[in-house]
Amino acid sequence: MCMFCSTIPAVLALGVSGKVHQDRKRKEQIEKGLPIKKATIPAGAATGIAIAGLVAAAVIVHTQPGAA
Repeated sequence: MCMFCSTIPAVLALGVSGKVHQDRKRKEQIEKGLPIKKATIPAGAATGIAIAGLVAAAVIVHTQPGAA
């Protein structure tokens, strides 16, 4: 398995963890009555962009003659 293909599950796991962390933080702010701060970079969007980049890189690597 190439390095791009093997990195995809790790990035997904980190993205889910980040999303859970952001959601938990938001819920705590609501419970305390504090103003809700919007995440600078939402974890879901960042994960999606990272996965798209990895998939594009994997496609390029796997379509080259003589490559993995």
